[in-house]
Amino acid sequence: MKFTYKNQLIISCVIILLFNVLNTVFKHWIFSSIGWWLCGLLWIIHPVGTKNMEPTKKNLLIIRLAGVFLVIVGLVVHFNF
Repeated sequence: MKFTYKNQLIISCVIILLFNVLNTVFKHWIFSSIGWWLCGLLWIIHPVGTKNMEPTKKNLLIIRLAGVFLVIVGLVVHFNF
């Protein structure tokens, strides 16, 4: 299976949703943070742009920086549902 932008975005949303459900069920904020870390790492390791975005070094760097932002959100913010 080749990861396209759409596939990776859907997988990221499912990961965050799944770990937020675990957070709600077990009442531990760490589950939500792990979900954000995994999504951030997914975008850092495998940066994918949209169909009309050219895969230049600058665009891939921007996508990786967005992944770093997701990891930072997971480190700083504790979601308690």
